Amino acid sequence: MYIEDPNQRIAKMKFLNGEGTPLNGYYDPMSDVSWTYGVYWTFRLANTPPPDTQMVLEQRVPEALRTFPFTVEVNPLP
Repeated sequence: MYIEDPNQRIAKMKFLNGEGTPLNGYYDPMSDVSWTYGVYWTFRLANTPPPDTQMVLEQRVPEALRTFPFTVEVNPLP
């Protein structure tokens, strides 16, 4: 399938049945062909998907990144 993603935010793709259980299969990253504004993805399912199948795309969003101040201290080990 071809997915338009001009900001390159799509991180993961999965398929769920109507109850929310992942379908058996795998994503084939070697089949990706990137274009300027999108990418072709191949997801291989083990069986024919049921009629209530849901496709879930997880996106990278700026709100997911957080920074926290910290310091590194050297503590001698016994």
